[in-house]
Amino acid sequence: MGSSSSTRTITVEQDAETGVVKVSEDLLKRMLGGGEDRTEQAIPNKQPEREGRHHPVETSSYDLKRLNEDWQERLYQTEQQWQLKLDQAEEKNTALLQLTNEQFKQAAEEVEAKFVKHQYVPICQKLQDEVLKCYAANPGRALNCSQEVKAFNTCVEHSRTSILTKKGQETLS
Repeated sequence: MGSSSSTRTITVEQDAETGVVKVSEDLLKRMLGGGEDRTEQAIPNKQPEREGRHHPVETSSYDLKRLNEDWQERLYQTEQQWQLKLDQAEEKNTALLQLTNEQFKQAAEEVEAKFVKHQYVPICQKLQDEVLKCYAANPGRALNCSQEVKAFNTCVEHSRTSILTKKGQETLS
């Protein structure tokens, strides 16, 4: 592979008057992926090359039009293939995003169920407010609030024993 030399001939001509570069049809067919034929074709060139590379060749505008149409069709097909691949990638990305969002939501619900579900309501709030009012009304005379403090302590102790009893019953069930 690569040790043999190519025997293909490429004919290129630039018409000095029209600025058209002409190549052989077999080169044209090789560029398009077809077989070889020795009839020659012309391809327009927007930038004229240096003079001195001329070989007489006939051109056909029909062949140029056909070549252009072939290239346009190939371009269109390639564009359609890439658009299909892009659409498939977008669909896959959307599906992955939806799956990730669902997994995140499920994980958040599990965390909330384990840790956030316990909401505490202040116990004996009314008695606590009375104790604070009494201390504010009697600065430096804390013993004047002993009845309020005693009622608050009793309420707290009763609530604590009630909660512990409920937890003990839950662990037994």
